[in-house]
Amino acid sequence: MDDPVWDVLEDLPGEAAALFDWNLRLGAWPRYEAFKSRFFRLTRDHASAVDCPTDCGLGCPRKVIEHSPADIVAICQEREAEPVQLSTQDLRIYKIDHPRFNEEICTAFGIEHRASKVDGCSHTWRLGDFTPAAGMVFPVFFTRPDEGDGLSEVARTLCIAQENSFALIAPTRRRLNPVAEGLLARRKALFLSLKEEIAISEDGGLNRIQAGPSFKSLMPAGFYASPADPLPKNIFRRSGDRWQIRFNGGEPISLGRQKGFEYLTALLESPQRYISVLDLYHGGKMDEDARRALQAGGLDIGSYREAAELRSELLEIDKDIGDAERCHDFGRLESLQKKRDALTSHLKSMIGPGGRLRKANDPLKKPRDSVSKAVGRAVKSIRDAGMTGLADHLEKSLESGGEMSYRPVANVLWETKPMTG
Repeated sequence: MDDPVWDVLEDLPGEAAALFDWNLRLGAWPRYEAFKSRFFRLTRDHASAVDCPTDCGLGCPRKVIEHSPADIVAICQEREAEPVQLSTQDLRIYKIDHPRFNEEICTAFGIEHRASKVDGCSHTWRLGDFTPAAGMVFPVFFTRPDEGDGLSEVARTLCIAQENSFALIAPTRRRLNPVAEGLLARRKALFLSLKEEIAISEDGGLNRIQAGPSFKSLMPAGFYASPADPLPKNIFRRSGDRWQIRFNGGEPISLGRQKGFEYLTALLESPQRYISVLDLYHGGKMDEDARRALQAGGLDIGSYREAAELRSELLEIDKDIGDAERCHDFGRLESLQKKRDALTSHLKSMIGPGGRLRKANDPLKKPRDSVSKAVGRAVKSIRDAGMTGLADHLEKSLESGGEMSYRPVANVLWETKPMTG
């Protein structure tokens, strides 16, 4: 469906107008009310003129004359047409709620939303970043260009400010003149038109017209197996409760979620970098205090508070043992003695000479063994699924130990961003 809203947004100065003008331009559009409810924001301003609703060819605005709150008219200053009766509501100025509008553009395109105004560019925002894989960050901008050379100036400003490729989005491509097109081409920047990419849903939301990577042209050579292939050449990403995996342009497979796939994803998205098994094991950056304690010789086994509680419990057991002996309750006595021995053994393992807490002998052993075994099981699952090429590649490219690293001989680009929707 050809939504007229994109042309209207590009034509209205500041994307703000009296409700009468919005109704005049979009009132016949079936999704107008839903779009208005979702994205219009009422301002404190009132219009002193409105668009002319007659097709006289002059295109001049109608002047608003307020005789009383109940008698407001828009008159043709050329006296070519009869006055138009208006209400107070008709004169209220509404503008696009850009914080929400920009956020929904990001959602539709799968952009990491982090919007901010761009200095030196009117009606231009940095929506956020397109981050398809580790180390790849493509800024994405939205502009509502003014007539004339507005888009050329925006393109020129962004090309000067941005060192690498970026994407520029506008409502339509009507103002993409040869100058702007040439500037963007030299920077290898991508231009997208919302009119061609986005459809308005029944509830006024923004939906992609076609599935697939709009930002495909920004990706480096080799990221896709071929120009016609909609999927990246190498994929290792979460998709719901499963993992989508593809290697070297082959047939994708889907495997059930397991911990080793999470570890592999972290390694694949940071090639050539050593990652501590502590960070992998704890699912991210480990608390620095805990890390320093481990590196200094291990975390304490237990705590002084736990030791005090154990001593208190032993005193209570000793009292119970005395009662059992006096009552000749040998069955209870045997049970209490076993409990006392277990607590005493636990306390001795916790407290060392001088009453100090003992340290773990090998603080990295548990996380190292756990991560290594999980990765091994994951690679075996990949091999059992028939992807022997990827399994061989991982076995040759992974380094294990207290720190792990994915170090392929040749650079391999991976799509690791989780699938949504």
